[in-house]
Amino acid sequence: MLFRREPFVPETAHSVCRQPILPRSNPRRIGVSSHAKAILENPKATGKGALGGGPRISLRAITGMNVISICELSVSERQRRFVAPNAVSIAQAYFSKSAWFRAVYLDETPIGFVMLAEAPTRGRHFLWRFMIDAKYQGNGYGAKALGLIINHVKRNPKAKALYLSLRRETGSAEGFYRRFGFEFTGKMEDDEHIMKLGLRPRTR
Repeated sequence: MLFRREPFVPETAHSVCRQPILPRSNPRRIGVSSHAKAILENPKATGKGALGGGPRISLRAITGMNVISICELSVSERQRRFVAPNAVSIAQAYFSKSAWFRAVYLDETPIGFVMLAEAPTRGRHFLWRFMIDAKYQGNGYGAKALGLIINHVKRNPKAKALYLSLRRETGSAEGFYRRFGFEFTGKMEDDEHIMKLGLRPRTR
């Protein structure tokens, strides 16, 4: 999710979409995990896999009161090559016409950040940035937050898919997104592989 260039903007001479060279042994389609399905079917689900009680995950606006706390959140050292710092993302958001961004909260504590590039009238949504602070990973909070993000996109009746991009390297979040049903499209953007989650039933 380093994806420096804003999604949906016209291509320029220094940023060209191209087909990747993928190994022949591409993973076959992986179904949505039972835990991910439960989260998507129950928007009020809470962290650590439990669907009742426990801490609450929410997406909240970033304001002058919490922006410093959001900028101070960070992934682990080994994950930093996969996602841009929140301060960079927020700066980009203020110069973008398509950015929708929120802080991820655990009860009253900020623990993460999400930013989408959206073109709602065209039904286009791209998960531009998404991170959970290193101290809060491994508790199911990221899965819950992604469920909220997907449900946000689904509220647009024109939305047919949610896209994202990532590097296919050891330590990436590929497995995490596959559990929610994201699949590779076979395309690349700015050296990252594009993944897609279909949001509407396929017509026969």
